[in-house]
Amino acid sequence: MMSRILTILFLLPFAGMAQDTLKVEEIDFLKQLLRYHPQLGIRTMDVGIAEAEAMGARAAFDPNLKGEYASKTFDGTSYYDYRDAALEWQLQPGINLKAGYNRSIGTYINPETFTPEVGLAFAEISVPLVDGFFRTPDQTRLRQARISADRSVRTLENAQRDMVLFGAEVYWNWVAASRALKLRNDIVALALERYNQTVGQYQLGVFTAMDTLEAHNQYVKRQTEYTEALMDFQEWFRLAGTLIWENDMFDQFTGGAEPDTSWQSAADLHISRALSNDLTWLHPSVEMLELKSREARLDLLLAREQLKPDVNLSLKAISRADQLSLAGNNSVIGLSAKVPILSRKERANIRKAQFKLDQADLYVDMKLRDLMQKRLMLESQVLQVNDLSRLARENAANAGELLFMEGTKLRLGESTLFIINRRENTYLDAAIKEIDVMRKKRILEWKMILLTYNPQGIIEN
Repeated sequence: MMSRILTILFLLPFAGMAQDTLKVEEIDFLKQLLRYHPQLGIRTMDVGIAEAEAMGARAAFDPNLKGEYASKTFDGTSYYDYRDAALEWQLQPGINLKAGYNRSIGTYINPETFTPEVGLAFAEISVPLVDGFFRTPDQTRLRQARISADRSVRTLENAQRDMVLFGAEVYWNWVAASRALKLRNDIVALALERYNQTVGQYQLGVFTAMDTLEAHNQYVKRQTEYTEALMDFQEWFRLAGTLIWENDMFDQFTGGAEPDTSWQSAADLHISRALSNDLTWLHPSVEMLELKSREARLDLLLAREQLKPDVNLSLKAISRADQLSLAGNNSVIGLSAKVPILSRKERANIRKAQFKLDQADLYVDMKLRDLMQKRLMLESQVLQVNDLSRLARENAANAGELLFMEGTKLRLGESTLFIINRRENTYLDAAIKEIDVMRKKRILEWKMILLTYNPQGIIEN
């Protein structure tokens, strides 16, 4: 990263000279940005982390093999010999299955746990009858982990839109700065030529010394404007360089580069569709908040579940390990119950979860309203800037024609330097305005497109 920045900074003094080197087209610039920028790579890794966490949350429902062995013998007396092996499996929701083998013998073994010498085989099922029958904390954590994974994908998509928009803004400012620099360079050359002609005419006695001073002042003014344009170009050149992460393009970029100044853009292919299709409700920032609302709803449902009495029923069938049979009344039955009296903690959790859900829903409504208003504003601005670009183009063309005609009159001795300079100022203002309007047009189009569509489908195809 530091080497890239130092390279770009080293190239700045020569950036204005790179007018005939590598041409960086918009689609290539944005494509490499989408593929290689580290910030998007970090977001992609966040997706992998969230998916790994979702996979880890499923571990609560994975079957487990358990085994335990303990034995004590002292002075020839076997105090106890305990062996246990089982397969445990938690089903959704809250049902636990267990099957295995148990052997518990010895002189000092509790009669309740004593088994035959061959041990016992058993199968057990445990079912929550009220609290936890429909949902459990493990089940809620699994669903929330899946939602979190989905939200990380939407975060990545949102970051892609922001990155492409920033890249488009930098690129088209770079284009505008490049075109303005070329314009200023041509005007400087014209001012120098006019100054030299004025000096020659002064030496022939056609022009006065004041005319020579006027031409010189105009030349100095144009040089100043060119220097300012060069500084602006170098700034956008530097910013563009910090956004180039594709190695081959960066290597060529360090040799000097300029953007494609023809105003061609991938936006031309998609702006009409973006204006006609309102997909605001599918924007990733909206979906992120909706997923947050779903998480809050799961918390509320779990809190309501935990308000119910805790009643658990367990059924265990047992048999001698050497005579596997379900015949007879060989079983263990258990029933436990816990009923909270005041349930203050549970009721507080329900209230808190309800408030969080209401907050999440309000955030969704606020974001939707904000994006809808933003879309209406962008629709209006895109249509207006289309008309404005046409008018600016006509105005610049007319001003250029008037400047050419005035130059012809000056050569014929029918005009003055004062008038030609005024015409030139008018043309410069109109040409710079046309460049600025086209810059705004391209950026507004990308804002409209990225409000509607995922950039990968536009740039990669």
